[in-house]
Amino acid sequence: MFAKWFVLPLFLAVAVVGCGSSEPTTWPPRMKDPAGDLGRLQGKWKKEPLTADSPETYVIFKGNLMTIDYVGLRAQGSTLKFEYFHFALDTSKDPKRLTMFERKKEDHWELIGGPEWNKRYKLERDMLTLWTSYSEDGEQPYYRYTRVAK
Repeated sequence: MFAKWFVLPLFLAVAVVGCGSSEPTTWPPRMKDPAGDLGRLQGKWKKEPLTADSPETYVIFKGNLMTIDYVGLRAQGSTLKFEYFHFALDTSKDPKRLTMFERKKEDHWELIGGPEWNKRYKLERDMLTLWTSYSEDGEQPYYRYTRVAK
C-alpha cells in the first residue's frame, strides 16, 4: 500500500517536471512572430567573410527549416557539406531570438546544445545579423549575412 501511494506521485512528478538537460518539444515549436520575420527570412543569405580566406557559406531559410551550405569547405575537400536545423522565432523579445532544434525521434524535437543555439538576431532589409553567443555584458561575436535570393 505504501509503495502505491509513494511511487505514483513520484512518477507523476518526474513526468511533469521531466528529466534530462534539454527541453523536449513536439513539432512544430510555438513561434511568437508578431513582427512577421518568418516571411522576411525566407530565401538564401550569404555569410560575410570574417577574413580574406574565410570559406564561402550560405544560410537558406525555407519554411521553418534552416540549411547551412558550406560551399567553400566542400571546395576544399571537407566532408562537412550541409547542416539542417528546424527553428522557432520569438520576435516578441528584445533582442529577437531564433531557437534551433534537432530531430530525436519521429515526433520528438529537442533544443540543440545550450544557450549558444538560442541565437539572438537582427533583421534589417537585406541584412541578417546572428550572434554566435550572447551575454548581457561583454563582447558578442556575430555573423552577418546578405540576402542573395528570395
